[in-house]
Amino acid sequence: MPSQIGGAQTINSISYRLDNTFGAGGTYNNIYVYLRHTAVTNYASSPGYPGTGGFTQVYNGSVVYPGTNGTTITITFSTPFVYNGTSNLEVLFENQGGHWDSAKPWFDRTNDAGSGVFPGKVGAGGTWAIATGVSSNRQFNLAIFTGVSNTFCGAYPLAVTLKDFSATCEGNQFVLDWETASEKNNDYFLVDYSEDGTTWTEVGRIDGNGSTTIEQKYSFNHRQQSNSTTYYRLTQVDFDGTQEILRTISANCVNKDEVVVSPNPTNGQISVFNVQKGAIVTAYSALGTQLSSTVAETNFVNFDLSNHPARVYFINVQSENNQKTLKVTLQ
Repeated sequence: MPSQIGGAQTINSISYRLDNTFGAGGTYNNIYVYLRHTAVTNYASSPGYPGTGGFTQVYNGSVVYPGTNGTTITITFSTPFVYNGTSNLEVLFENQGGHWDSAKPWFDRTNDAGSGVFPGKVGAGGTWAIATGVSSNRQFNLAIFTGVSNTFCGAYPLAVTLKDFSATCEGNQFVLDWETASEKNNDYFLVDYSEDGTTWTEVGRIDGNGSTTIEQKYSFNHRQQSNSTTYYRLTQVDFDGTQEILRTISANCVNKDEVVVSPNPTNGQISVFNVQKGAIVTAYSALGTQLSSTVAETNFVNFDLSNHPARVYFINVQSENNQKTLKVTLQ
């Protein structure tokens, strides 16, 4: 609703937090996000899938979902949406590609109820046609943040709105920098380090700024531990101990200018490292058929090829001033 969104604005991204676990973790490909102005306020009794008529498509790409609740996921739009400030705003999420280990497209439509768990619509099935034809009620506890400080809709506000999290190299150290747009009850940040993206070790705690609507900048230095690509995870902790993983990034000071794909050969799950933020990363078959494409929101992106035959594939990375194609072998 307009009072929740904060008036007329150009919306460049949406963050969402689902506070009850839904589905397994992994990479969801072919995620679509649509927005439109509407006068309707409650979809709890709607007939189901609304179709995309009247919507503006603002995103198509992949989303990495950890499979745990309380994680904020940010989607940066490929096409900004100009909100008029007077209508209600409807957001439609579609998963047309299925999950990395199962084909279950879904969407949800939720009402404008206040705090607490509230009803929504979800469709699921082995094909997109089945998913859009079957709709059932589910209980969601969902928050959506449109990109402007303190404008939230859903069951609860996001404790910290993260604008950026990056790693640069200075000598034998990684310099981690991040910036928040707003904070609420933010006690401190945890910085975790990993060499494989799975096993994590805490390496730092940095005090937060409590509650503020003023942009805050933070920095933390960590001595380089490995000559290979490493990972850093940023977690926010409230004064009551509630934790929220904000973002995970990769860094490599040895080959910081070299785009690499790993693992290679692969059984299906791959990551493309050291890409520029905003680069278009696309997976192709050997015949040139596009399999999946996404815009890099950090310096790495993930792809899943497990549903394709074992053979050679190609990853094309198109940045503002450079283009590179990498070969990957699916076993």
